[in-house]
Amino acid sequence: MTNKISNEMKDAVIRLYLQGTSRNDIAKTCGIGDGTVYNIIDEQKHRLDIHDAEDLMDLAATVKRLGIDMPAQCAEGFRI
Repeated sequence: MTNKISNEMKDAVIRLYLQGTSRNDIAKTCGIGDGTVYNIIDEQKHRLDIHDAEDLMDLAATVKRLGIDMPAQCAEGFRI
């Protein structure tokens, strides 16, 4: 028996993923399994034909870890 994941839940997973949240933390936050998180992210990457999604997620995680929260700060860092 499988439970259908709502579009709202999928959106929440993708939003957290793009913010640099780990898959483990996404699963805990959303109350779903790690495998479900992986499947949602994988499905979205294939649907959008995004090949660099992991690189984008790594960038988001680094930006989050460094406390950079505004595009202007990112641009300033790039200029430096």
